[in-house]
Amino acid sequence: MSTPSGFRYKRIDSQIRGVVVDLEGIFFDHGLHTMQEAMKQAFQAKGIEIDAETMRTTTPDTHPKDATLKVGLLRALAEKFNEKAARTSGSAQANGSTKTTTAANGERSPGAPSKQAHLSTAWLIPQLVQEFDAAYLKEGKSCKPIQRAVDTLKHLTESGVKLGMIADCTSEMMELYSVRAKYYGFLPDVFVSTSTCAPKAPQPWAIFACLKEMGVFPPSSVVRVTTTVEGVEEGLNAGCIVVGVARTGLYVSESSSVDLDAPIAKDVENRSREAAEQLWRAGAHHVIEGIWELPAALTELGTLKRLSHLQI
Repeated sequence: MSTPSGFRYKRIDSQIRGVVVDLEGIFFDHGLHTMQEAMKQAFQAKGIEIDAETMRTTTPDTHPKDATLKVGLLRALAEKFNEKAARTSGSAQANGSTKTTTAANGERSPGAPSKQAHLSTAWLIPQLVQEFDAAYLKEGKSCKPIQRAVDTLKHLTESGVKLGMIADCTSEMMELYSVRAKYYGFLPDVFVSTSTCAPKAPQPWAIFACLKEMGVFPPSSVVRVTTTVEGVEEGLNAGCIVVGVARTGLYVSESSSVDLDAPIAKDVENRSREAAEQLWRAGAHHVIEGIWELPAALTELGTLKRLSHLQI
């Protein structure tokens, strides 16, 4: 019987053919300080102060239809503000510490609490998103690649691995990142913006969009590299090998000017350990410190895959 032409199902594939990475926190923006500054400006435009520690430790309230995953973080931060405002207001009322105002006739009447009142997230979120997108475009113009990222990614593509990047931002911001990447001497095979893929992580459609553009299959021959728990879940749902990156993401929020050859600061080391534990618990097959450790991790994972020790 003759062999039919056309598509053939790959029954056995021990080779790593592609890598899909987060753009932010792996290629650009060590510690995601560009994103944090844009979020800070968005809330300040509404008279709300959000500190870096709150941003670092807040779990995004993601909805599948959000334009980007960052909308979930904006929503979660707004809800945290409302909870804090409600507690403050309740405490003020219990202590009788409401302000009073004096009318023109000299009579005194109760006024507003001393703290800002509860804000409706349904009203606030669209405005915060608009403010954030504008601030992110402005701040992104000076965003730089993470140290060693360009050389590492060049090495991977020169070895024959296809490289896709998922940018959790609007298409306009992705275009800006593309220009910045070209300026610094490296462009991946594929850029995908989460704003064009719905539903969002942990559903796997952004990864599948990358694989389609890259021309790579099956998903088990692809490594998903991410700094987030949602990214780990997304990679597992797509059927990929998943590598978590602990040090350069939002949770650790390390300074982008750090000397990677210098001893790691104790607080950064502790937060990196906590981030790694979160990624392991989410189901990552491997966890590394930063993008510079990825080639060695791929070699190890490729060996385990060939020996059938890695369960995908």
